[in-house]
Amino acid sequence: MDGVNQSDPTPIVTMVARDSDLKPRLRDDLACVAAGTMAALRPDRLLIAWVMLALLWLGGALWDANSPLDLPSRSAAPRNDLVQQLIVMLPEAQRPLVTGDGEIDGRDLRASFIDAEPEMRRLIEEHRGRGAFEYLRETLWSGFEASFAGMIELDPARTFGSFPRAMISSISTLWTESQTFFVLFGAYALLLLSVFGGAICRMDAERLARDRDVPMFGVVRWAVVGWRRLWGTAMLPPILVILLLSPIALLFGLLALVPGLDVLVAIGWILALVPAFAAGILFVAWLVSLPFLVPAAAIEAGD
Repeated sequence: MDGVNQSDPTPIVTMVARDSDLKPRLRDDLACVAAGTMAALRPDRLLIAWVMLALLWLGGALWDANSPLDLPSRSAAPRNDLVQQLIVMLPEAQRPLVTGDGEIDGRDLRASFIDAEPEMRRLIEEHRGRGAFEYLRETLWSGFEASFAGMIELDPARTFGSFPRAMISSISTLWTESQTFFVLFGAYALLLLSVFGGAICRMDAERLARDRDVPMFGVVRWAVVGWRRLWGTAMLPPILVILLLSPIALLFGLLALVPGLDVLVAIGWILALVPAFAAGILFVAWLVSLPFLVPAAAIEAGD
């Protein structure tokens, strides 16, 4: 009994590490960044990324092939004075067709000067209208070139500001000039990012959690089968915002058409700014959380 009642001096809880060992270290953070970079450069992940970019480019090229080329180029709009002067020099039967709003399709403009001098063809190529995808690609590439040039010239403002400005400019122009392309191509790009990005996230999750490498074709097949779940996770927030706030906007619009109530609607129009402000906050939160939605959906959907 004495042996049973005698207390054991050994403490039950022991310290497994000192407090200084639990603090983050720069060396450990750099090691994690290096490991993640090398994991992203593995051939199977690079192949998945290249396939996604190829499908993205194919979708944009097909859109431009079936749509008018009427967006402004980086240099100038296709209806500026220089192009008009060059068109006047052409024979009447060879001149391109001008629409009612003064737009000239880039294909017609290029075809009209197919037999012109090389210098004239170069000017037409610079000033002709662009397709929506071509405009997006050229604008982003010019921003990347400006950022790279700023890095070479040791200009921090140009390095970190050129590409974001080009992205904002392209988004605003596409939203103004081609809303259909903006919505459809954005949904298509998000679909590709959800499927192929989810496949890469599933591969990394299996490697980290179970220490095994999943075959590339198997994980791509898994992502393609579950595309609705992966894509729906990324698309659900903006769809909910539209479904919840559109009836409010429609109600205000209908009330403004009723005689007598239009005055009250005009007085209380400040109330319409409240859901608009809420929608803006939700959209910003969605954009900030978008890089985490695809990995979260891929990991949550794993078995």
